[in-house]
Amino acid sequence: QYQSFAEFETELRKQMQYCAYKCSSTTCQATFDERMLRDRIIVGVYDKKLQLKLLDGRNESLADVIDKCKVFEIAHQHKNILDDKSSTVASIASDIQANINALDQPKRVCFNCGQLWQKEHVLICKAKYAMCRKCTKKGHFAVMCRQMDKKPHQTQSSNGKINLNKQTVGTLLWSDITVVSNEFEPILGLYTCVELGIVKRADIDVISLPHSTESFLEQYKDVFTGCGKFPGEYKIYLKENSKPVVHYRKRIPHALLSPLKIELDKMLQGGIISRVDYPTDWVHNLQIHEKSNGKLRICLDPKPLNNCIKREHFLIPTIQDLMSCLAYSTVFS
Repeated sequence: QYQSFAEFETELRKQMQYCAYKCSSTTCQATFDERMLRDRIIVGVYDKKLQLKLLDGRNESLADVIDKCKVFEIAHQHKNILDDKSSTVASIASDIQANINALDQPKRVCFNCGQLWQKEHVLICKAKYAMCRKCTKKGHFAVMCRQMDKKPHQTQSSNGKINLNKQTVGTLLWSDITVVSNEFEPILGLYTCVELGIVKRADIDVISLPHSTESFLEQYKDVFTGCGKFPGEYKIYLKENSKPVVHYRKRIPHALLSPLKIELDKMLQGGIISRVDYPTDWVHNLQIHEKSNGKLRICLDPKPLNNCIKREHFLIPTIQDLMSCLAYSTVFS
């Protein structure tokens, strides 16, 4: 629906690369690619009228079907352009007429609610049963009240705060209280809680960290030197009746032999790999990838070995499990 026909055809041709539409006979080499592609285009066409036109009983070729689809798509695009132009002209004409009618009629407002006056406004006026907040009379809003406002002789600004005393067990404290009009639970601020002794400050030891990267790396150079090594040895258990797999060695380009030897020697010196001078049951190919800095990334492809390894099952804790372990805790670091 949201694809052009060219995109739809290209996607089908890509998917056909993974299909083998060939005769099952060993002596016949005929293929059915074009016929299957033609049928798939007819089935996948979104427009039902075009689909009925392609299913008119004629045994058309793939090229004829593609030409008809392209012609129909172009005609459909031209029709949409014409429809948009006609709808735009009609919309502009209606807007102009509405503006002319609005200019001809004088604007009248309701003296009770302030909205535009209409013939049926008496029945739908929202201020009909409302009470004015200024004169406390029914039938109009305070905005449209005709009572004269009383001018105050003197006004005093307020910031919504009052200074009151608060008392807890054996402690009396004066503090500023902010007054709000909404109904909320009273909340004490941090300063008041500390002064009343509800919240107690705890002294903690602050460890100053080095600001520069060089000093940080120098202080913890044992962590940033080498690749590191996990303690202990891990034993891999294989499934019963596992068959060893030996992959034939792939040829390496001559340009990569020298940098490959440098990386292998470096890994050998770092204890990452070890030299094997005897036949083994399992042999895997190297996977060599060149990084952006020109160095090589060396990996193995042990997929057959991974399929034969016994998996160890561990239960990963959830957030609820960790929160239950921290229940009733009072001190956190």
